[in-house]
Amino acid sequence: MPRVTVAICAYNRTDTLRESLQSVLNQTYKDMRIVVIDDCSTKDIKSVVDSFGDDRLEYIRNEKNLGLVDNWNRAFDICGTEFLNIFHDDDRMFPWMIEKLVAAFENDASAALVLSSRFHELGHSSVECPEGTPGRHFEKNEFIFWLCEKGGNPIVCPSAMFRKAAMDEGDMRFRPEVGLAADVYFWLEASNRGLPMYVLNFPVLEYRLHPGSCTNTGGAEKWSFTHKMLDDFISSLRLGCDMRLLRENFAKAGIKYAVLSMGEDFGIGLVNEVRGKLRDEMGWETSDGAVNKIVSVNYLKESFVSAAEGRTGFGEYRERRANLRRKGFRLPFGKQAEWFYKYVVIPKISGKPRA
Repeated sequence: MPRVTVAICAYNRTDTLRESLQSVLNQTYKDMRIVVIDDCSTKDIKSVVDSFGDDRLEYIRNEKNLGLVDNWNRAFDICGTEFLNIFHDDDRMFPWMIEKLVAAFENDASAALVLSSRFHELGHSSVECPEGTPGRHFEKNEFIFWLCEKGGNPIVCPSAMFRKAAMDEGDMRFRPEVGLAADVYFWLEASNRGLPMYVLNFPVLEYRLHPGSCTNTGGAEKWSFTHKMLDDFISSLRLGCDMRLLRENFAKAGIKYAVLSMGEDFGIGLVNEVRGKLRDEMGWETSDGAVNKIVSVNYLKESFVSAAEGRTGFGEYRERRANLRRKGFRLPFGKQAEWFYKYVVIPKISGKPRA
């Protein structure tokens, strides 16, 4: 019996799934079972799996569509190995990811959960295999204090590896009712239950940020709801955590996704509505200066990307930038350089539009 199950939860992403699967098959760690769990896709996921002709790959199709979070939980049900990693169908592992996660468990025999606090955006970074496994061990509630101190979650879900016996003993599963941040809620709940956690201090994967991701399509209302669930959970524990920075960033995120949801229909009214709701109903305050910066940067980014992809001209972007400058906002040079690299240089080098 292998020690590790890698479960790739798939739904309708045949193009990126191929890359994800190849990255798993290329792992330096070999003692593992690889399962693709198809959540009733309308696209032919099975043919992608079969095309590899690799007998290490297994394909399972759910009888009905479970949704993202319950499909993660399905991975626990089919796992019969010591460790489990639940991977995404649009990300890519570094070749040594599983090896390093298993090594962390071996170095910290009490750990029930190993995570990575860093990631690289797919296609824009390269990292050599780091020496050793620098990181930090967390006991009961320590991770929660750490999260509040940082003001947000630095963990991406596919970096996690679970000790299956510890998860079953603690009846630990993802909670679909939490919504978009069900993974973060899981880390908080595990920490509060006293499950030892080990967080690596180096990246183990490349994380794909794209318009069709759950992160970018959630919208302000869903993100505000899921952040409120996190806030309520931490508050209910009465640990005395300083949650000011966390709430500030929750508020900023809600505004950010309000801006992203606007598309071309940019309007300050929606932003003010979101901000007012966050302040009045949730107590998440964010300064007008912070709001104006978030709104302005995302407004300009949307215009820049639209021009880079040929949907509009750069003249419109420059006009928007000039209008904001007259109102006192100046776009940091580093931001424009970052966008130019990501949305102009990289597509030109790769010969294809950026995903």
